[in-house]
Amino acid sequence: MPLKQHAKLWIGVLVLAACVALVWASSLMDGVTTFSARWLSKAQSSDELWRTLAPHVTLTMPKTAVVPVPMVVMAPGCLGWRPHHERWRAVFMAAGYAVLYVDSFAARGLTDPKAIEAVACEGEGIYGFERAGDIAVALDRLEFPPVVDQSNIVLAGWSHGGWTVWDLLHFVSLNKRPPNLLDWRAPKPAQFRAIIAFYPYCGFGSHSYTRSLPSGTRALVFMGTGDENVPFEPCQKRMAKLRESGAQSEFIEYAGATHWFDNKADFDLLPHRYDPEATADTQRRALDLLREVTGQ
Repeated sequence: MPLKQHAKLWIGVLVLAACVALVWASSLMDGVTTFSARWLSKAQSSDELWRTLAPHVTLTMPKTAVVPVPMVVMAPGCLGWRPHHERWRAVFMAAGYAVLYVDSFAARGLTDPKAIEAVACEGEGIYGFERAGDIAVALDRLEFPPVVDQSNIVLAGWSHGGWTVWDLLHFVSLNKRPPNLLDWRAPKPAQFRAIIAFYPYCGFGSHSYTRSLPSGTRALVFMGTGDENVPFEPCQKRMAKLRESGAQSEFIEYAGATHWFDNKADFDLLPHRYDPEATADTQRRALDLLREVTGQ
């Protein structure tokens, strides 16, 4: 065999091996994450979990809307529901969307922000993959008013809640039961029209985005380059891989913006800088995406 052809052959073999290795590494990491999640979570039946969750699930309806009403599922960060989440809920409702909130923290007896921080923010008690199971059960068990279009859902998560909603999509996409459930009736991937994540946690313990986006689901992630609370690069790389695979995904970065850049309160709980320009831009982009994917 001529030297050039021999070299081309080996280059092709090496490229193929590299591709296989990348796929294998991604699968291995997801396997490690799944094993860790099973080990860390106390699994229970969906009936048992729903009895715990039901008093802490809130569905708010817009005052005026075109029926059927699409729905936004909101998942706040590891400090629970804060003033900026209240503002976002008002924004979504004013645009004509129902809003579902599952308070995983209160359901586990955590209501004080400092108590929640000591457990969730330190990665010692409530994980994104568990909260994903909570949302799945709530979507299955809650008796929604007939006007709510359960086939037209957008997931919105902040920080720890961003981890939550991405892991939910991961479980749904692969029809893989969340680790805190012994049984589940999986939501249909087509229900989820989009995912919007604000400075999500993408570190170890979260599942890979590259296997977590159902066909037809749009993705939008906002992060600040000055974020010192969650790693920036892992999210950036995951979104880049999604785009390379042909997914409709967009990663928006704000120069110098910190974690919680859309919250103009709670500076005593988490040091951050409120960025009104970045906040206004996220609102415009989020509402534009909602209108595109839900037809509202």
